[in-house]
Amino acid sequence: MKTIYKKIFKSELLPGVYEELQKLIEGKEFNQGVINHLSFFKRIKFIISEIKKIYGEKDSTVSSYLNAITSILSRIPYFKEEYNIISTENNLYASKYKNKRDTNDSSDAVINKLISFDPKYINKTIDEIKNINDKALFACYTLVPTQRLQEFYLMKVLNKKIKFEDLNQNFNYVLFENDKPYLFMMYEHKTKGSYPAKQVPIPPKLSDILIEYINSNDINNNNFLFGIPNKDYKEHYTENYFSEKISGLFQKYTGKKISVDLLRSSYSSWLDTQNISLGERRRIAYQMGHSLDTHLQYSKKVGVERLTGNKQVQGQNITQPEPEIKRNTRRSTRKAINYGES
Repeated sequence: MKTIYKKIFKSELLPGVYEELQKLIEGKEFNQGVINHLSFFKRIKFIISEIKKIYGEKDSTVSSYLNAITSILSRIPYFKEEYNIISTENNLYASKYKNKRDTNDSSDAVINKLISFDPKYINKTIDEIKNINDKALFACYTLVPTQRLQEFYLMKVLNKKIKFEDLNQNFNYVLFENDKPYLFMMYEHKTKGSYPAKQVPIPPKLSDILIEYINSNDINNNNFLFGIPNKDYKEHYTENYFSEKISGLFQKYTGKKISVDLLRSSYSSWLDTQNISLGERRRIAYQMGHSLDTHLQYSKKVGVERLTGNKQVQGQNITQPEPEIKRNTRRSTRKAINYGES
């Protein structure tokens, strides 16, 4: 409420009022005196129109704010008329959003940006990447359920045995067992409120790639996995820079400058073509850091089928050109890391 109030009215919501609103949300009794400070709710039609104007076609965001305000006003009898107005609008948006989510559709422009997650295509692409730095980053976004940006730009190498409860939860970690990466432990990510500690097992192929990458770059314990090379991997990139790095990487090897959000949509769309159990879908959704319901928002399966006429291409309904592999014959001369060192 604090954020949307500032956007709409161009001023800060008084701290005391915000505290009272928090009490309302928690179902506690409210102070009658706060009603005077909440008189802006009388302009509910203006508030609704401004939310729509600010967030445009982002139906899920509009729906979230309408739902939050509806919830608040439902606890204040004084605003009964305003509650009825926003409640009606909220129901309309909820239905619109649910229909859009359940059809998994999107514009042709978005569908054409998706890449194939057919395992044969992904493995072939990875095998043809000669630059180990490119290969490791590409593999991290394709060989496990696709992560968001901060999962990897805030990831550190941890090759020492340590209790989970002793880890600094401001970062994420690649953990080792028998000198091989075996688990991504992720504390710092977008949905950490709902999924405090994501654990994503590292498959053998990715483990081998990471070993080669870490050894080639002399990445030591507690360094960032994909940190800044000229800072000895002790510092991480900014989120915007890392985003551009990912987009450029996929453009180089797939021909498409794709965002991480569309990578996640590509993966979810491919997953919807697979014959797997509901439990397995939930497990993968958890590893991606969202609910099964949110998975449906990412998936563009119906949109892909609409655009391609339901023709299977490379194991799924996504047209994908063969990648243009840019060769890099330069080999690292750096020594292998000794994992027994502190």
